[in-house]
Amino acid sequence: MLHFTCLGYSEATIAMLMESLHSHYETKFEMTIVQNIPLPAQYAFAIEGVKHSIIQFQELEEWNGRTYLLSVGTPKIKRIVFEFFGDMFNIQRVQYAIIVHTSAQVAQTATIGNGTHINPLVAVAPFAGIGDFVTLNRLASVGHHTTVGNFCTIAPNVTIAGHCKIGEGVQIGIGATVLDFVTIGNHSIIGAGALVTKDVPANVVVYGSPAKVIREIEG
Repeated sequence: MLHFTCLGYSEATIAMLMESLHSHYETKFEMTIVQNIPLPAQYAFAIEGVKHSIIQFQELEEWNGRTYLLSVGTPKIKRIVFEFFGDMFNIQRVQYAIIVHTSAQVAQTATIGNGTHINPLVAVAPFAGIGDFVTLNRLASVGHHTTVGNFCTIAPNVTIAGHCKIGEGVQIGIGATVLDFVTIGNHSIIGAGALVTKDVPANVVVYGSPAKVIREIEG
């Protein structure tokens, strides 16, 4: 029986991870979900027949043979949870699994980083480079020769064209489009439905069609 240890607690993220794992293994896997802070259950996430348990981080035993998943969603929280468990248990990037739903199309020449989750019907084009702990949600498309930095979260139905550079910790909202050769700076947020036609600096929020800087991100 395959076993995966999910670090952090986002029920939406866990549900998507479980669905992607089910596409490969059906019910022949189990999960331990480790909360770094106590959170009450609110929404359904489990698939019938998949064994799972929820524990607090104090109950996690150090075991280098575990296969880990990062089960939170936004770039900032992903980094916080990754660093928390790295500091507490010395969990390294190479211990995190890459999860790709069977319906996703990933080019043979694309590269995918540790801890990245590629959801149903995602397309990753030739020579794209996807960093560590990236989330590509359903129907997202990443163009050829585009790079996506670590800890990014790309929402459903996002289209990123070719030769783009998406910085670390970027969040791109539902249905946004990024045109060819555009660079988006680290930790910026692209609003839902935005049309990004030119480079975006680091640490800003942009919205609109064409997208414009709305404000800077503090901290």
